[in-house]
Amino acid sequence: MKAIKENAKRNRRQRKKLYLDEFTVNGIYFQLTVNADVEVQEQFVEELTDFVDNNDMYGTGTYGIGEKAEFWVFHNERYQSPSDEQQQALNAFLEKHSTVKAIGNYKSINVNYPEL
Repeated sequence: MKAIKENAKRNRRQRKKLYLDEFTVNGIYFQLTVNADVEVQEQFVEELTDFVDNNDMYGTGTYGIGEKAEFWVFHNERYQSPSDEQQQALNAFLEKHSTVKAIGNYKSINVNYPEL
């Protein structure tokens, strides 16, 4: 895949097509240390999914491999990123949940170009 030059001059159509500048879409990435019991993890993921859905977001992730889990959460709308309020609500949900032992590497990422 060809690398994207960040500072190249592009017209609006190109920026939109490439999801750059004002069309950049960000998501939330986080790693968790959770209870190792798979049934407890599945219940947590159901609760997390319900929370994310109810807050106009969607997500994906991996879990069930010991105590480690990682998730990506995005806004439902095209060209939208999770708002500060949505991020704070998600963080509060994770901090108060009894299944979560630790939250690590909680950060905003560029959905289309995570390396930027």
